[in-house]
Amino acid sequence: MMKISRRPSYRIAETEAERIAHLSASRQLRGLYQKTLWQVCAATDRAERLREAIDEDGEAIRGRNGTRANVLLRDELQTRAFICRTLKSLGLTLQDVKPIGRPSGRMSGWSGDD
Repeated sequence: MMKISRRPSYRIAETEAERIAHLSASRQLRGLYQKTLWQVCAATDRAERLREAIDEDGEAIRGRNGTRANVLLRDELQTRAFICRTLKSLGLTLQDVKPIGRPSGRMSGWSGDD
């Protein structure tokens, strides 16, 4: 009879201290994500208010030295860039990629036999 060697068993059970440290770290990460998402929401509200002010005042403002771009345009762009960068860093902008090509399996309703 052939002797089967066993793979070394990996420790599955954690000590209580390791489990608490892991839970604490995950709670801290969750708290960090919540705070970051709160900042994104606040920035979105700010961008909406800036857009309303731009729509009210116009994208170009006449001054003593002529017409110039509304300075709120720059602020709105920076706020929206912050939102996009933050969502990207959190991994919330990624989409699942659909497979390319024909679907696998039989197509319903068509058998190929006449």
